[in-house]
Amino acid sequence: MQSKTSGFSNISTLTIMQFSYQVWSQINQETYIQTKSFKLLMEQIKNKNLLVLILLISCLTLGSSQDCVEGQYLSGSYCSSCSTGCKQCSSQTSCSSCFDGYMVYNETCQSCEPGCQKCQLYHNGLRILQVSGKSRILSGALATQCTTCYAEYYQQGLVCLACTKPCLNCNNNSTDCTTCMNVNQILPTCECQQSYFMDVTTYSCQQCSYPCLKCTAQNTCQSCKEGYFLINSTCQICQLPCKTCELKSTKCLSCAYENLMVDSQSQCVCVNGYTQVEGDCQQCQMPCVNCYGSADYCISCANQLQIGTDGNCVCQFGYFLQIDVSSNYECLQCSSPCQSCQNSPSECLTCLDSNQIADSNHQCVCKEGFFKDSGSLNCIPCEVACQSCDQTGCQKCFDEMMVRQDQSSCVCPKGFYFFENNCLQCQLPCSQCIDKSDKCLECSDPNSSLADYQCICAPGFGVSEKSQQYCSPCKSPCLQCSSDVNQCTSCAQISLIYLENSKCRCPSGYLMQDSDCIKCSDECQECYSYPNYCINCRDLSYEFMNNSCFCPYGYYVDNALKCSKCQEPCQTCQYNYDFCLSCVEPLFELFNNSCQCPINYLQLVENNNFNLSAGCYTCDEIYLNCAVCNLSYCQQCQQGYHFNENQECLNTLCGDSIIVGSESCDDGNDNEFDGCFQCQCELGWIQNQLGCQTICGDQVLVSGEQCDDGNEIQFDGCYQCKYDCNESCIECNEGSCIKCKEGFQLEENECNITCGDGILNLLAEQCDDSNNTPRDGCNNCYLEDGFICYYQNELLFQFCERCSDYNCLQCAIKNQNQVCQNCIDGYFVDSTQGCSQCDKICLKCINSPKNCVIFDSSVYQLKDCNEKLGFYYDYQLQDCVSKCGDGIISGQEQCDDLNTNDFDGCNNQCQIEVGYLLNLNSLSFINEPVIQVQSQSSSNNQYSIYAQQFQDTINCTGTTINIELFDQTDYNYTIIEQGQHCDIQMQYFKTVEPTNLIHVLIKFKNHFSKRTLDESPTKEIVIVPKRQVYATEEQKEQGEAMASTSKSISSSIVVFAPLALLIGGFKFIWAILDVMSWMNNFYFLNVQYPENVRLIFQQAEWSNIINFPQLDIFNKPSDEYYFQAQIKFTEKDVDPLFFNNFQIVIIFLFQVLITWLICFVIRNTIQGYYKKNIRTKIANHQIFQLKTNNKNNLVLENEKLQSTIQKQITTLEIPNQLQSIYFSCLDVERSFVANILKTIQISYLDILLAIILQLTNQQTANNYIVKINVILASISIGIIFSLIYLSYQISVQHHLKLENKHFSRRFNCFYEDVKTNSQISMNYSFLNMLRKTIFITATVMFYDFPIYQTSVCFLSCFLNIILLIHCNPFNNRQQYIMNFIPDFCICIIVGLTIIFAFQDQFQLLEDDTIYLLGWIVGACIYLSILLQLMFLIKVLIQSIWDKIKNLFVFLNKKIGV
Repeated sequence: MQSKTSGFSNISTLTIMQFSYQVWSQINQETYIQTKSFKLLMEQIKNKNLLVLILLISCLTLGSSQDCVEGQYLSGSYCSSCSTGCKQCSSQTSCSSCFDGYMVYNETCQSCEPGCQKCQLYHNGLRILQVSGKSRILSGALATQCTTCYAEYYQQGLVCLACTKPCLNCNNNSTDCTTCMNVNQILPTCECQQSYFMDVTTYSCQQCSYPCLKCTAQNTCQSCKEGYFLINSTCQICQLPCKTCELKSTKCLSCAYENLMVDSQSQCVCVNGYTQVEGDCQQCQMPCVNCYGSADYCISCANQLQIGTDGNCVCQFGYFLQIDVSSNYECLQCSSPCQSCQNSPSECLTCLDSNQIADSNHQCVCKEGFFKDSGSLNCIPCEVACQSCDQTGCQKCFDEMMVRQDQSSCVCPKGFYFFENNCLQCQLPCSQCIDKSDKCLECSDPNSSLADYQCICAPGFGVSEKSQQYCSPCKSPCLQCSSDVNQCTSCAQISLIYLENSKCRCPSGYLMQDSDCIKCSDECQECYSYPNYCINCRDLSYEFMNNSCFCPYGYYVDNALKCSKCQEPCQTCQYNYDFCLSCVEPLFELFNNSCQCPINYLQLVENNNFNLSAGCYTCDEIYLNCAVCNLSYCQQCQQGYHFNENQECLNTLCGDSIIVGSESCDDGNDNEFDGCFQCQCELGWIQNQLGCQTICGDQVLVSGEQCDDGNEIQFDGCYQCKYDCNESCIECNEGSCIKCKEGFQLEENECNITCGDGILNLLAEQCDDSNNTPRDGCNNCYLEDGFICYYQNELLFQFCERCSDYNCLQCAIKNQNQVCQNCIDGYFVDSTQGCSQCDKICLKCINSPKNCVIFDSSVYQLKDCNEKLGFYYDYQLQDCVSKCGDGIISGQEQCDDLNTNDFDGCNNQCQIEVGYLLNLNSLSFINEPVIQVQSQSSSNNQYSIYAQQFQDTINCTGTTINIELFDQTDYNYTIIEQGQHCDIQMQYFKTVEPTNLIHVLIKFKNHFSKRTLDESPTKEIVIVPKRQVYATEEQKEQGEAMASTSKSISSSIVVFAPLALLIGGFKFIWAILDVMSWMNNFYFLNVQYPENVRLIFQQAEWSNIINFPQLDIFNKPSDEYYFQAQIKFTEKDVDPLFFNNFQIVIIFLFQVLITWLICFVIRNTIQGYYKKNIRTKIANHQIFQLKTNNKNNLVLENEKLQSTIQKQITTLEIPNQLQSIYFSCLDVERSFVANILKTIQISYLDILLAIILQLTNQQTANNYIVKINVILASISIGIIFSLIYLSYQISVQHHLKLENKHFSRRFNCFYEDVKTNSQISMNYSFLNMLRKTIFITATVMFYDFPIYQTSVCFLSCFLNIILLIHCNPFNNRQQYIMNFIPDFCICIIVGLTIIFAFQDQFQLLEDDTIYLLGWIVGACIYLSILLQLMFLIKVLIQSIWDKIKNLFVFLNKKIGV
């Protein structure tokens, strides 16, 4: 061992140090330190040099011993470390035992699971732990199981799990603690004890600040100790007499003294039977049960006694109080005739008989003015005006002026009247009066007369303001006046005087003087008192001031007596515009009434070369920076400026110490950082008159500034650009404090205060008693209520004591005496500087007992309330309030129906209920009317406001309209009251979209009121508008022009129709009427037409051709069954009532009937007149029968019939002049059925429309008139089907039958000009009728579905076009063109309406494109009508030409003969 030691000692110092470092590094890399003693020693070593020394000594010791420490083995001469975790080993790979946390396995140490101190081999395989229902794999092929756990762990099954802090040790689970990490923690949860909180960083319990009972942080309280309350997580002391309180110091939960209790206001008050007197609770005196202010001021009484006006206990009225020897209180009833009494039942205070009064002996006797009837013993009243009487009569009158008549009655002398037991004098002009002072029986003024007890002035007299009682003559120039002398009824006919508004006046510009009109002065328009005292001026150019008219400054009176402006340079002038009295500018000098420029100034005239106005100018004003000049050029520049190449003074020189031009400074050098560089102030400097100066507060540090923090706040470290200390420092050196104020401590060059140091800091502390003990006068350096603290030299604490006055809240020392400065509520600081109690009416007062700051609302009434107006005093609210149910509307009441019932219009809060209106005139309720806004046009331009009932409640003129996303200039509207509704007319100045919701604010009339929540008596109705394209004025004019042209063309039919009847071509008239019938129905398609065609369809109606008379007696707005069709029908005045629509058809049929009757009469008259000439031989007529197998016989019979008729006519020998009339009438008679059918066919669309409108609109079908019309419409369906069936039957007839003259004359309207030998051609008429049927049906039935409506209508028209395209069904090409083009145009128009329908819903095209499509529609309309007119005109011209030729032929024959 010695040799080893000596060998080791020869090792150099460097080697030892290197070895020590290796040992130290190895130890740091080990998971555990081998020896506990070594570990504790290492924790205590702080000095690194000492650590190295100890390591050297340890190494020397280890190296010189044969036994190595645990965790090492002897390897040669040295101790080497075993493998990781090995405690005893013989070599690096052979371990026999392990440290805690390891186990021996195959001579090596394997680590246990975390937290495991001792473990053993479990088995080779996976070990799974079930924790809280979840599986966890602990290890792989080599698995261990724990037998012992470290501290802060607990064993669960095969593993050790960590305890949850602050548990130090635990069992079973992580929160079942057996020991805790720190004291003041309670097992088994280790929660902190009361008044402590858990520090989550160290898991230690820290004490809460006093007086917290429970907290989450030192100054964050959750509950407080007794005597304190919690507010904003801090505990504040309760104010006496509260023992405990909450929310505030005076809201008590319990009281500190006996005989006190907490009331409903959380205040400590005396218990029942006690009252507070000078701060103490005194017991109430009997018979008081409860008292206030004093022991004998009762607020409740014993034994059913009542409280008197003076706070004493009294018996109820009619009883008196009796106190027996045992001090028992009892109320005994008074005896008759006493109503109330005292001391005994017969000692009366008041009497039962209202005509009796208690005398001085407390006995009931008759009142004055009454006497006792000896019979009934009742008190009977004396005669009127008699003060005292007996059974014999009146003994004394009320008024000494009265005179007794017949010893029984009293009367007033003349000039007086009796009123309320006194004689009062009559009022002038009455000399005698009755009942009232101005109810005259006789007048005192001879210029007046009596009428209805009133004295009226005679003509020419009236009453003046100075003498109201006498009549004075009317004021001149009045000849006659009313009761007032100043109210003239006629004037004297002199001068220019005239009567106006009961005044005699002069014309404008004249003055009334001495009953004559005097002209005002020239400058006065009107004057008063004298001609120069103007009321207003004759011309607007005059100024009016102090009743004088004069010209404004700078004007003069011209020859026309108007104010004209002086001409510059004259500022003021006289006589003329250039006769100057003063000049415009100060530079001009006045010389001989002319303005001239002074020396060194140049005068410029108007339109000079310098673009300057006329005036006096210096050289600098004419030439920039010029000092000397003339009108041609600058001669010398100002100082600091130099001429440039253009002889302009614009060049400057930086560094010449002259600041000119754009230079902000010029310090004569080019040095940087001196404030001025290159003649501009540098950053942090600002220009002034002397150059550049620093800017303190711009956060730029420049020369001369210690600091610059950008503000002027003192005590923030930098003030006025110098270092600054805080306000507690009294000596500061460049931001470091050297000396602090008294009460502050200097710490690291800063002054700090410490609460509890016993030194009072007046700036931050109210007190400082060197502790934080509550209720000792000072707590946390805040002075507690009711205490005063004393200090030596006003800084060093001495002691605190309670104020000498128990009711004092804040006291102080004044003149070596303690005085109170503030008292508790209910007390005030009196003249002795003590606390005196306030009067009972005060909760808080100052200076005197009754000088209340806060009144006791339960005792004192703060204001007088007018109960007649419905206001009553509320002691709790301390204000006058209304009372719901008293029948008076007052305050916030909207109504008052003498009850508090709900659902009668006025609820229990006297507010108008929802659904009711209050009529303020009659104070009655009505149900709020159901209001609707109905559109009256297919556009958004016309609406009507209807109320189902009480229409008179709506204020039409007060109704307003707002449109979303529209400015007020984007629309306009007018609202007019029309009978039982309001009509709204809208006008838009841009396109309306469905998103532009229209808000109609309907206002009720002023005498109707709604509930307050609705703010104003209005009702809002929102309208979702249709899309409406704004039409420009040009487009409107184009549309009106097209409509006017269409109307003119339609009206021309009136001219052409008679010609067509006389000459021929009436079928063209029928064709035009058919096209017009289509136009009339196009408008009913529910689409928005462009403006250029909308007006065409809107004005297209039969009235354009002829106005048919109509019976407007059914379905009027005033009728109870009134109903309307869809809006587009309403716009064209189409009534859904069947009778009203069918009238035109009836008129057409009636015209046919009248025509037939006229022709019948004419023909029979002619035939009867010429009957003697008729031969007896008349051919027999044969009835025609169609025989399909004998065509030739059929033709023969036809010819025979025609010849027979001709023979009959010729034998009549009718004059040639009457033959045409006769044959025309005969033709009308034979065509009667055909005309009927043709009339129905032309009116087919109107008939079908009338039927479907009636059947689809049955809103009021319960009415018998509507029922009759529904029945008629239903019957008319049969006519429609019969007509369709007839058309079909005719279309399938044989062509020979169709060509028969009799059959053709009757039914030719179904197949006129159609090829009868073609079955397809014959279907044209039938398909045309089907087309019309489908069109009208779809128009009405699908009105609310425009896309379907237009599509079905188009399909019906398209089928007709297919037939026309397939073949020509007509006899000639002209007839084909006449029918194909109108039908094709109709199909195009209906097809375009499909585009319009999609456009209305989806806006697929631009509005300009839609407008162009409108031109196509217009072109189709014009083409259809003009084509028929062209053919008609052609036929008329041809017919006229033929007749002219025949006339020439006839004349030639006559001449030739």
